[in-house]
Amino acid sequence: MIQLTEIAKEGLVKQTELTSKTRFLSSIGSIIPCEKINEERLFYNQEEEIQINTIKCALDINTYDDLKTNLQANNLGTGIICLFYGNPGTGKTASVLQIAKEVKRDVLMVNIESIHSKWVGESEKNIAKIFEEYKSLKSVSSNTPILLFNEGDAIIGRRVNVNSVVDQMNNSIQNILLQKLEDFDGILIITSNLTKNFDEAFERRFLYKVKFNKPSYDIKGKILANVFKNFDLSREDLCKLANIELTGANIANIKKKVIVDSLIKKNHDVKSNIYSMALLEASPFSKSNKIGFTFKNDYYEDNIRF
Repeated sequence: MIQLTEIAKEGLVKQTELTSKTRFLSSIGSIIPCEKINEERLFYNQEEEIQINTIKCALDINTYDDLKTNLQANNLGTGIICLFYGNPGTGKTASVLQIAKEVKRDVLMVNIESIHSKWVGESEKNIAKIFEEYKSLKSVSSNTPILLFNEGDAIIGRRVNVNSVVDQMNNSIQNILLQKLEDFDGILIITSNLTKNFDEAFERRFLYKVKFNKPSYDIKGKILANVFKNFDLSREDLCKLANIELTGANIANIKKKVIVDSLIKKNHDVKSNIYSMALLEASPFSKSNKIGFTFKNDYYEDNIRF
């Protein structure tokens, strides 16, 4: 009689789960396995950090099942639906992925562009299909996955007076979404840059609404220190860069430019160009960059918090 070891059984279960999950991939969305997400250190303003940590705790694999049980016992819906909104480049999508990695949950990311169709009725069917696929994925996953609507403002909008077929389709999509969110059992996170166009009926569907603001001076300093930790920047260099209006995405772009420059100009002092790169990165979208630099030397020693 041949028996599998416990390790072999565990590996077989994982392989079966992985094979089962791939059956539900489609043009509507794609699965991002939590183990394939690259770990990234993120920095938040204080209010954002508090809310993000609360969500992490709620979605932790040691907490989530008890949370659902308590919600059911109190006749409340079991769906955990979150809205991450705010300025572009402030880490909304990156936060979803890092949360998923930390709480060991796969992500079903919806391909928003694939939802809208020129054919009557197809867009509505595609909306329904998203939730059907998520339910199927959830049934073969050991941990409840996260459904992600990235840049969800492309499908979540405001219901309007019907003056055309397009208006009717838009209202149908919003009504279907509202009902699906009302009945949702799982974890859904929606990211958006433009919430002012949302129908007010969506607001009460979101359990957590996290606003991502541009990083404060101190948080910019921490991001810069982390991103450029291998570039031998002084504290004065970091303070000077932090004085420019930048987001995390802007800072990542600057690093890419520095790497490109270091390859193209092998004998060039790339560090001397970081400040000008930062100004160029911010200037197309910023009306009021603080490009003056008036800090005293003792500030770096006594007051800097990054």
